[in-house]
Amino acid sequence: MPRLRLAASLLAVALAAAACGGSGDDDVAAAPAAESTTTTSAGTSSSTEAGAPAGPAVPEQLDFVAPDVRGGQVIGADFAGQDLVIWFWAPW
Repeated sequence: MPRLRLAASLLAVALAAAACGGSGDDDVAAAPAAESTTTTSAGTSSSTEAGAPAGPAVPEQLDFVAPDVRGGQVIGADFAGQDLVIWFWAPW
């Protein structure tokens, strides 16, 4: 019986480790290029498209400001277009 438990435990760990693997589709060339800017004669930068937004549209879920552990602030809109994991922790 202990061998069966050991084998089952090893199988469970192996399956969990395999589930954490990526799909292999991580291609750097597929990442969108940053929007190019041009410099005017006055020395200011302007977008190549007139009136274009500075970054990706901010979804409603990222419209928040929260304190971080160092006393600073986390602004959700700064993470628009990026993967974001928020870890909520409480001492209870």
